[in-house]
Amino acid sequence: MNYRGMQNSLIIGVAASALAACSLQTPRQIHGDVYLIDTELAQLCSPSACYSLNLIQPSWNEQDIARQFGLPMQNYSWNASELTAILLSPPDNSYQVEQLSDHEFIIPRTLATETTYHLLRQEDFFLYWTTPGES
Repeated sequence: MNYRGMQNSLIIGVAASALAACSLQTPRQIHGDVYLIDTELAQLCSPSACYSLNLIQPSWNEQDIARQFGLPMQNYSWNASELTAILLSPPDNSYQVEQLSDHEFIIPRTLATETTYHLLRQEDFFLYWTTPGES
């Protein structure tokens, strides 16, 4: 095997290990038009995938999330804990949260929660799945 082949094998191995590690951290199964917040793992999950709430920092997407929750337009720079607090206690009182355990919560799909999920997914894609210079 040449150097290029070894390098590709290593990359594939690391990627497979990372994906396996992520699948181990997936919380209980959820179904329907809801999201699950796991505060222990700092994740926002749909029935198909989980994304780290830590992806919000640094991000330029806080404005879009703030707009959907009816927050005043200003510069926001949230961390995972602050975003979690917003999701668990929506400032616009647009939904109720269901607590499953001490660290797992169900929130409904609303425009605000869907925007949050999709922006975290976008951050994950740009950080981990694109090659520098691509988009």
